[in-house]
Amino acid sequence: MSIKGVITMAEFKQRNDGFNQQSKLLKEKLPAIQAEAEKGKQTINQLEEIRAVLEWELPFQNGINSALVTTTLDYIVVKKCSTKEVLHLDIHLKFGGPWGAVFERPSSSFRFTRLRNTIPQMATRTI
Repeated sequence: MSIKGVITMAEFKQRNDGFNQQSKLLKEKLPAIQAEAEKGKQTINQLEEIRAVLEWELPFQNGINSALVTTTLDYIVVKKCSTKEVLHLDIHLKFGGPWGAVFERPSSSFRFTRLRNTIPQMATRTI
């Protein structure tokens, strides 16, 4: 590429030095970006491991894991409409929103539903 007559040598040197400085800064940042990418991959792998453990633990087929319950459960509210045969529960977890559950004693069955937000949303104004 010929730059003769297009820019002066001083301007070329100034631009070249600027590009060299940018290149140096980017090379210095590269290891940190690569480390962050590796950390992200490890996080994804850990999330998959957590998901697998939770899928195995949550059905409680191997008994109730009290450490898991203590870690995830905030509190449970038994609703006034409950009877001895049918319990209506609001289950509040330490993460995520509340869940509704109905436990029927005769059949020992559970039904879970996500509770709706009872606070009305404010109207959205569009301009």
